[in-house]
Amino acid sequence: MAVIRMLKLVFFIIVFQSSSLIAGTADLSIALDFNEINRIVYEPQGEFVVRVTNLGPDVAADNIPFPLPLTTLTSAIDDNGDFTPEIQFVTDSQNNNQECYFTLAIGSPPPGSIGPKYVYGIDIPSLAVNETIECHGLFSRHFQSGTRDVTWKTYNSFDTDPNNNNDSQTITFGIPPKAVPVNNKFILILLLTLVLYFGFKRLIN
Repeated sequence: MAVIRMLKLVFFIIVFQSSSLIAGTADLSIALDFNEINRIVYEPQGEFVVRVTNLGPDVAADNIPFPLPLTTLTSAIDDNGDFTPEIQFVTDSQNNNQECYFTLAIGSPPPGSIGPKYVYGIDIPSLAVNETIECHGLFSRHFQSGTRDVTWKTYNSFDTDPNNNNDSQTITFGIPPKAVPVNNKFILILLLTLVLYFGFKRLIN
């Protein structure tokens, strides 16, 4: 039994060292393109683009026997109370689904919360040095007040990323502020009347 355990230990050490030797260094960066105003997305729905670039120095997920080994995931998104994500993402018609595969994971609600949690993902292929892949999607907003932040982050389980500062980006979604009528004729006449009244009253006194 001791010999078998020793052989298993040696086997796992060899496998671990081999994986470490195969792993490269690949700096993945992400850039999101939404229609933002002052860094907030006010549109109830629209298009967006996720761009992932491999800054090197090695090929990202090189020689991995999976067609789409790299992943970009969102932070957990709350339910709006009607079994719908507060922010929803789907693939666009112009997206290349063979290179950018959209996914959705639904998790059980944690204690004290209402409704499930949602995490969206985009699986992409291996990236050569300085190669950029564009994934096209559609979003829709399903909450009625305030703002919601969604963070997209790249994940590469096969290489070492030397710079984690460019792995993620946060997008803020919000409800557009209500317009205040400033050119209403009735309001202008009322203000002018009040000004004349108080001005005339002050002259009399």
